Amino acid sequence: MAPLSMAVQFRVRYWTEWGQNLVICGADPRLGGWDPRKGVWMQCQHVGDNELLWVGRVQGVFAEPFEYRYAVVDADRNLVRWDALTHTADFAPVSRLASRSGDIDRARGGSSHRAGAGLSTVTSHGSAEDSGGSGGAESSGGSS
Repeated sequence: MAPLSMAVQFRVRYWTEWGQNLVICGADPRLGGWDPRKGVWMQCQHVGDNELLWVGRVQGVFAEPFEYRYAVVDADRNLVRWDALTHTADFAPVSRLASRSGDIDRARGGSSHRAGAGLSTVTSHGSAEDSGGSGGAESSGGSS
């Protein structure tokens, strides 16, 4: 099976101070090579009166599982703090997932995997440092 080209959407609820932003970082060059200055800049949405939902998106082929973390940065992209957890996203081929029944909750990263018609989806759950926030990655796409 050919690797999947997909759009991966990251979503996390996290309260920041004015002028701060969230970025997604990981070893993958598309995620900045663990450098918060090169990470994927996330967009903020207000949810109710006192919650912020941060959303970021990465497009590409994800043939291997990858680790990522959220980082809080200031307006100049200087690191303020890292998320307390390192998350793992695994976009396994559907054929590999089809042999598993239901959702799988892995101890490391708390990833849930669900096979769909021609695509893989993963959502990671975890709490962000100092805020009780949670977030993860979700994908959709087709074969390339």
